Amino acid sequence: MAQVIPLFGSRPKVDPVNSAVAPEPAQEPELAKQTAETEQVSLHDGDLVVYRRPNASSKWQYRLRLPGGEYERRTTGKRTLDDAKKVAEARYQEVRWREQRGLSTKATPFATAAEAYIAHRVRDADQAPAAKRAARMRKAEMEASMIRRYLLPHFGDAPLDEVDAQAVERFQDAYFEQWKAGQGAKRVQYRTRDNKGREYTKSLAVQMPGTHIRKPGVNSRILFERLVRHIFERAIKDGRIARTEMPELDATKFVRNRRGAFSAAEQAKLLAHLESRIEKTTKKHHQASRRLLWLWVRFHLLTGLRPGVEGTTLRFRDVEFVDGQTPHYVVRVQQGKTGSRPVVVDLRLKEVINSIEAQHPDPKPDACLWVKPNGEPTTRFGEGFKGVLEELGLSRDANGLLRTAYSMRHSFITDAIQRGVNLSMLADNAGNSVEQISAHYDHVIHTQHAAELLKGVTS
Repeated sequence: MAQVIPLFGSRPKVDPVNSAVAPEPAQEPELAKQTAETEQVSLHDGDLVVYRRPNASSKWQYRLRLPGGEYERRTTGKRTLDDAKKVAEARYQEVRWREQRGLSTKATPFATAAEAYIAHRVRDADQAPAAKRAARMRKAEMEASMIRRYLLPHFGDAPLDEVDAQAVERFQDAYFEQWKAGQGAKRVQYRTRDNKGREYTKSLAVQMPGTHIRKPGVNSRILFERLVRHIFERAIKDGRIARTEMPELDATKFVRNRRGAFSAAEQAKLLAHLESRIEKTTKKHHQASRRLLWLWVRFHLLTGLRPGVEGTTLRFRDVEFVDGQTPHYVVRVQQGKTGSRPVVVDLRLKEVINSIEAQHPDPKPDACLWVKPNGEPTTRFGEGFKGVLEELGLSRDANGLLRTAYSMRHSFITDAIQRGVNLSMLADNAGNSVEQISAHYDHVIHTQHAAELLKGVTS
């Protein structure tokens, strides 16, 4: 039977001269009482100790010496000594089993490993060259947001060795269920000014239509799988787990999501409709919103920018006219998927920029291009654009491919390829690589080059 002895009790002291046991020092009555009540059981030559503190929880705890010399202290969750010893012994045997196989013996919570990865990404971005620092920091912040918003609430403090392919699949299923539950939720927008630009004393909460949450697709699955994989890789480099503990995570195969483009005739039809509908409403702020959408579509068809942050963050100072042998405009993208870049645009952009300035409440160099008449910035054009496409029957192209706001960029690149623009120059202008353009627009390239490829062939 195991001996129950005081955990913090003093051992008898030996007098080096007389080799006699020295008397115990006097203790305060209360301290002596606590020491007497403290119990412990020492197992495996002291490598494992099960103990219960005085005047604390009635549950037993254990202290386990890990192979590296540090100690693991946890509660067994049991109130009887026999049950507590079983829990502690099971953990002892697990540690020994993992040590023999070269695995980590210290359990690392997923949350701890995830936060370590976030810190690494931020540190790496902060040490990047000045030209790339801002773009890398934005990407690090985006990853941190995805991890903290979706992965951490699901996995939490689960040990890393429990996050395997099946666990990630369960997360993907839960994420999809979350989307289904929230897709019709109302979006609250806080307005600070009325339609005439007068400031509210208190922000006004306005409920906007739902269905603004994008349905999870292949790209979101790939993104989350990649983030989990990166978290494991960082944990291995930090020594939290062994390389052999890296689970075989499924890798969703990328599926090309080609959007439908607009032909020249369809672009003309779309722009004519957007312009004509401006005067079909008598309310001035509705007219302003429709005019803004018309200008936004014209701008993106001419520049080929990615709908979203690339265009909505632009200021008037970012649009510059360049005179010379071939007069043109340069739009300097400040934030984008591939960082900042200059975009060359033809002279048709002049009329669009002049129209944006004419309806802008305060077109200073530092002012954003896309603002309402009351001065509030606006970034949401997608829903209005989608509604117009449905009105005109342009939601899909002749091949049945779905059209979205991104189709304007797709049309821009398609038009450039058909005009014979050098792919390397086009890739730089569009913020892509030649490989990406070749992969996504191979059908256009092959058609465009058919005359060259079939030169000299007689039927």
